[in-house]
Amino acid sequence: MKKFFKVLTIVVIAIILLMIAVPYFFKGEILKETKSVLNDNVEAEVEFTDLNLSLFKRFPNLNVGIEQLSISGQDEFEKDTLVQFESFDVALNLFSVMSKNIQVNGIYLIKPEVNAIVASDSSVNWDIMPPSEEKPEEEPEDTTTTSTDYRVQLKHFRIEDAKITYNDRPASMYADLKGLNFDLSGDFGADSTYLDVQMSIDPILVKMGAVKYMNNASFEFDAGIGANIEEGKYHFLENQLSLNELQLNFDGLVQMAENEKINTDIRFTTNKPSFKDLLSLVPAIYKEDFKNIETKGKLSLNGNLSGFYKGDTLPDLDANLLVENGMISYPDFPKKIENISISLQTFFNGRDKDKTVVNLEKFHWKLGENPFEASFKLRTPVSDPAINGGLDGKIDLSTFADVLPMEDTELKGIVRSDLSMKGKMSM
Repeated sequence: MKKFFKVLTIVVIAIILLMIAVPYFFKGEILKETKSVLNDNVEAEVEFTDLNLSLFKRFPNLNVGIEQLSISGQDEFEKDTLVQFESFDVALNLFSVMSKNIQVNGIYLIKPEVNAIVASDSSVNWDIMPPSEEKPEEEPEDTTTTSTDYRVQLKHFRIEDAKITYNDRPASMYADLKGLNFDLSGDFGADSTYLDVQMSIDPILVKMGAVKYMNNASFEFDAGIGANIEEGKYHFLENQLSLNELQLNFDGLVQMAENEKINTDIRFTTNKPSFKDLLSLVPAIYKEDFKNIETKGKLSLNGNLSGFYKGDTLPDLDANLLVENGMISYPDFPKKIENISISLQTFFNGRDKDKTVVNLEKFHWKLGENPFEASFKLRTPVSDPAINGGLDGKIDLSTFADVLPMEDTELKGIVRSDLSMKGKMSM
């Protein structure tokens, strides 16, 4: 028994030493190939501090990690970093590396940062791919007996703590997404599999000009998708999408069809029919004391996304929003907004955008003793926008301070409106 344990100890130590040493046998070759591939495929400045190889980090896979990877633009974007990572890890089947038929089992992006910029002349900093060269037509290669050097058997793709900024200078649009985490698991090497998708972003800032359309918002998506990879069919099964407090459930199918078409037939509806959930989308109201707001009212939000995507053609979107008997009341404030009613129908035609229709049939509230209502309808928005709507009511601006926290903002004045409008842009 003593001899047996002695031999066992020696074997274990030898295996551990081998696991430490083996990665370094391949480090030089992989480092050379990595730099070559990056430099040959982008028109940008690519830098990274080191290439780490480990058999312990994702055992029994060989983990190849590029540390402190950064990609910077050229010319006017020379000082702007497009992408940078704390580390970019790839999990490889060790024996496939030895046989030079590399199998990729996992990809892990650790703390990536993306900085997308649209310059004043409409040029973009992510256009870093070299122009394709026109080559003479060649006879198609017989791939029936040709083996590839790389075979993807991806089972796990993860993004940890990402940050994405988008700055569109001509449109005065800015978006900042922080704390982005994405986890996708499944067996992409199989003909069919179950995909588990988890995604979260918090916080989110989206603004155009000085108007913040989303501020400190949060996003979550948790879905199970039945995937027939061989036929390109993806069925939404158990899933939930949340934007702040609003939750939506999806049901339907996405299919990769012939001629580069993506067929879509998806239905969505609210998971919690509460007016307060919809109210959380208003940046001025969704604050730290949002949980203390008292609300009433019924909410119905549903829609359908159907058709196909190809080139300039998009799926049709048919969405409906209905709010009945809504009410907003902040604690310790003397007044409240009552009788809130909204009826909105929208139809976006993905094949002929000019057939898109937006119909705000009813928008009504009562602030203090003053009711206010509005309506708006839009047709033919591309060729000749036709509108039909109106405003009717009275707003005492000073009463907002009796309803909502104003944060050092003072409003005064009376707005009276009895306005109707109908016509086309061509008029």
